[in-house]
Amino acid sequence: MTTNYIYIPFDRQLYNDIVQFSDGRLDPVSLAEEQVLDLIERNLDNNANDWFGDRLIDFVKAHFPYRTKEFEERLKEIDADDNFCAPLIWKEVSVPSGTHVRMHYNGVHHFARVKNGHIEDADGRFSPSEWARKVANNTSRNAWRDLSFKAPLESVWVPAELLRSQAKARLQKSEV
Repeated sequence: MTTNYIYIPFDRQLYNDIVQFSDGRLDPVSLAEEQVLDLIERNLDNNANDWFGDRLIDFVKAHFPYRTKEFEERLKEIDADDNFCAPLIWKEVSVPSGTHVRMHYNGVHHFARVKNGHIEDADGRFSPSEWARKVANNTSRNAWRDLSFKAPLESVWVPAELLRSQAKARLQKSEV
């Protein structure tokens, strides 16, 4: 089987220096390819969904087959209808359906999911502030400060305040 290649501009002197000064122990082509794959694998948990979208599993199967089962399990966590449900719209923030929600209160983490434009748990459907108040036994809470979200296929919990500041920054950038 013949391998297809593309050619990427690479500084000739840098290439020569790598080969010469490593006495041929480093191959710049293999080094570059390994670094790209390593960068992608290190960021699979945080950026993969943004980079590959609905083709993520295909990419993982092709280049990281030992992680295929892990990502297939994550996909199973997402309800089949989540992709067709309305996101939670909260001021300038849009949170996709299927996203996990977490709040730490009184030494305990409480969890729910975004579904059909609301936060849902075993007790029902809530707005962010209603759910924060419910978790805190009907005491007043700042949901922007108290809630964190973890999007489908992601592994990092993002505080609501950070989502809000990122959304505001995007809006300001688009107005320029």
